Amino acid sequence: MEEAGSGETTVHDWYEARDLAGEDYHVGYYRRVSLRNAETRVSVYTGGWTNIAPPGTIIPMNAPAGPVLIEVVVSAYDSLNQRPIPPEEITVRGKQLDEDGTARFILPAHAVEDITPEFQLSGFGPQQTFAEHIKFNILAKAAHPKVWFSAQSGKVHRGFDPASPNDWSSDAYTSICTNATKSIVEAFVDPPEMASHVKLVVVQTNTPAFITASPTLLNNGGGGTPINLTAGSVPGTYTVEARTTYSNTRLATLHVKAMPLRVVNFGIFAIEDTNSLATTGVTIPDQSALESALNELGEQACLKFQLEPATERLHHYAYDLNGDGLAQRNETEIIPESHLSDYSRFPGRFRVFVFKKSGVPYPHFDSFFVRGILMEVVDACVAFQVDIGGDIPRVILHEFGHLVGLSTAQLLDPQGHDMDAATWPNGEASVIRSGAPVLNATGDAFSLPNSGRWLRHGDWTKLNDGADEYK
Repeated sequence: MEEAGSGETTVHDWYEARDLAGEDYHVGYYRRVSLRNAETRVSVYTGGWTNIAPPGTIIPMNAPAGPVLIEVVVSAYDSLNQRPIPPEEITVRGKQLDEDGTARFILPAHAVEDITPEFQLSGFGPQQTFAEHIKFNILAKAAHPKVWFSAQSGKVHRGFDPASPNDWSSDAYTSICTNATKSIVEAFVDPPEMASHVKLVVVQTNTPAFITASPTLLNNGGGGTPINLTAGSVPGTYTVEARTTYSNTRLATLHVKAMPLRVVNFGIFAIEDTNSLATTGVTIPDQSALESALNELGEQACLKFQLEPATERLHHYAYDLNGDGLAQRNETEIIPESHLSDYSRFPGRFRVFVFKKSGVPYPHFDSFFVRGILMEVVDACVAFQVDIGGDIPRVILHEFGHLVGLSTAQLLDPQGHDMDAATWPNGEASVIRSGAPVLNATGDAFSLPNSGRWLRHGDWTKLNDGADEYK
């Protein structure tokens, strides 16, 4: 490098930047040009290189035909004020750096482009870099767009698990029934202008494919691209990857659990004690509303609840033995076993008996009562209408989950967590969460948690497998 005379320019050789490991395409070199007036310019070449010979010779290799996503990292120091310059005071090509000192933008391929930082210092307007009091380091590298999957609005409980603390993930799970189509997931690309350079690939060698995913290319409209999935007849966990079109690099993975549709034949019945007025007035949802609500919840595990016809839904048993109007655990067992085994009286492979008000307290909480319990002698559960507060479908699925092996942690620990402990998607809770009282946000009182409607992907298969014997 030669010394620059007055008014002359010093051009430093091309310096190697960071490439993308194992790939032909990268932004491999950048150039710093220093002017005698102390202004520094930085350019980047958006192509690929072999070894440089002679120094400064650029030999393009493989690069995308379309735009190139560049990531620039800048750190700077203001010696006049003796302070690091924060990212919010630095822009590159008009874009402010994020909190990590990074800016990402799209440039043409095989071009030399200016990436000189600009600074908005206290007391000064926008300006270029002046070496007398600003020193900066800059790294330019090729970057891939960021891709993540999320559930479409209001559909996370229908079979999406981000498997992360966020509502979105680059390694997510979704479910689908065999021989069916489904669209509850969408893919996002940042920056959205690179979406047309992202393709969906089903990773399998079977012909015909066991699942298919569309569209092939994501859209660049700025929002999410709905993903349409179609499953064949073979259950299993399959993989859909979002990849770059120019280097086939994997950017995100969507695991697709394909499961057979399981029909759960169930019955629901109201139980009253005509000798106790407080136990009467039990109501149950009509068939279509109940089936619709249960099937929306069961979709994530490919369950279809089908209500069996019954001659009579309301039955009377003298269960209120102590006259308090509540159904204690022993009182819920008042139905004779011979009646329970009579499927003409109580049709359904899984039966739900609705009592008016629970008298079964949570351990250590005499004033908080359970909303549902399993019956020990048959494939059935008890739900308590007053305590449920109209949320009977969630309680039914919760108890059915227990029946097929999904278990909450022990209720003796008031702070115990269930097997699907938080974190859950925003605004959701696990179907199988413990209903035991929890402390409020201020830590000075207990209350019953809301019923959940979401399941983690590990429970979809267990619930689906267990439901097979209730058809």
